[in-house]
Amino acid sequence: MPLKKYPATDALHTDSSNSTFGRNSQTQTKQGPTGFASEKAKSLLLLTEEPMKAIAAACGFADEFHFSKMFRSWNDVSPARFRALYK
Repeated sequence: MPLKKYPATDALHTDSSNSTFGRNSQTQTKQGPTGFASEKAKSLLLLTEEPMKAIAAACGFADEFHFSKMFRSWNDVSPARFRALYK
C-alpha cells in the first residue's frame, strides 16, 4: 500500500521503534545498527590494511572523521589505536 494511505498517527515514534527493535532482536538498542557497524569496523581494521577513509565508507560513514569519533564512542579507543593494539 502507498504510504499516504496510512495516517501519520499510526506511524511508530522513534522511541517506540527503538524499544521494539530491542525486544524483537533480544539485544539492547545500543547494540543495534551501531553495534553492527562497530563489529564490521573492528574486523576491517584487524583483517585488512585499508586506510581509515575506506573503512569509514565500508561502514556507511561519509568521512573518516565522523567514523573515528563514533568508533571511539563505541570502543573507548580510536580506530588507529585499536588497530595498533590488536593487530
